[in-house]
Amino acid sequence: VKAYCSNTPHGEARVIRCLQDNQDQKDFSKECKAEVKAFELGQSSDYRLNYRLNKACTTDVDLLCSLACKKDEGQVCAGTVLRCLIDKRDLIKDDACKQEVFYFQKMEVTDYRNDVILPDGRGKALRLDRARGWPHSRVPAQEPPTAE
Repeated sequence: VKAYCSNTPHGEARVIRCLQDNQDQKDFSKECKAEVKAFELGQSSDYRLNYRLNKACTTDVDLLCSLACKKDEGQVCAGTVLRCLIDKRDLIKDDACKQEVFYFQKMEVTDYRNDVILPDGRGKALRLDRARGWPHSRVPAQEPPTAE
């Protein structure tokens, strides 16, 4: 934190964002990078764990993705709202929300483990067990057409 983010004000997840933005610097410690990656994995498991995205996208989540997760009933969203926001990013009205969704997409591209559901190449989706970092079950998806 001292090396890269000492002038970053605390609060509203600004310091962690600063660390995320600097984690690819040459002299960024392996230990700190591992902590930042673990934090990112946690954030990608449920949008409510991503402070900045949750705050910026409250209205858009209610308007565009209210059926993706029953948050009022205590349901774990497991990335369904994040996926919905990505799928409907062109309909997002709040600029701060657009920026946070874009940042999340950048996290997905940088580290595949941040993606909630990955295709396994056989027409099924692979769900990751985030605690262990490996696939643990298959979720049926549309099967690819077979050549007859």
